[in-house]
Amino acid sequence: MEEHEREEPTKQDVMNADIVNLNGAEIGTVEAEMVRIHRGGARRIVAGDVGLRTGGAGIITAETAGMSFSGALAVRGNVVSIDNSGAGVVVGDKVRLSGSRAGLMVAGRAEMGEGSSTIFLLAGDVEGTVQPVFDTRGSLVAGLAAGLVLGTLFFISRLFRR
Repeated sequence: MEEHEREEPTKQDVMNADIVNLNGAEIGTVEAEMVRIHRGGARRIVAGDVGLRTGGAGIITAETAGMSFSGALAVRGNVVSIDNSGAGVVVGDKVRLSGSRAGLMVAGRAEMGEGSSTIFLLAGDVEGTVQPVFDTRGSLVAGLAAGLVLGTLFFISRLFRR
């Protein structure tokens, strides 16, 4: 009989190292100088340099973060590059989206590549075609309107409780 090697995904809770390379694995928290994940995921990544390809992450905090064909709930870094991926919240000094989506993007300098979009955009300098649902002014107006509506609803509900 022939023996066949089979790569089983592994799962670990916490990993601390200088360099972490994960291929087809899941991990809870990664703290390292450099992290590379391919076909895997992590709940939380804290690193100097993060590369995520065909994977997923909960929260990424890094000096430099790059994602390709991946997804993350939140990404924070000095330089963030997101290609053909999606993220809920992206915060950085320089953020580049290419063929990607972000819910909220806060950047000193934002580069929006072809096929990229964001719902909320707060940026000092924007390069590329931007079609956010809410820009800086729109976000402020939407926040004020939501506050007025919620305040009115709470006020009315208190009147009926008495």
